[in-house]
Amino acid sequence: MAGTVTALGGLVGYVLLNRLEDYLPYFLVAASSSFVYVALADLIPQLQKRLSLRQTAAQVAWLLAGIGLVTLVSGLAHRH
Repeated sequence: MAGTVTALGGLVGYVLLNRLEDYLPYFLVAASSSFVYVALADLIPQLQKRLSLRQTAAQVAWLLAGIGLVTLVSGLAHRH
């Protein structure tokens, strides 16, 4: 059921993209803020546990790798 609704939403979004192009930045803000909320709601309880130095370093490294990947992809997307 969820997959069907997701595919249907993608098709509707594709069809309406030209008509709603002026509102696209607002839709992107709403979508990205929901991803940030889910990520923080999942990560905050885990970050309050006491971890070893190695585990903390691994989390920081993965966080920096994610920031770097988003920066790279964003830079590549805005070149064209």
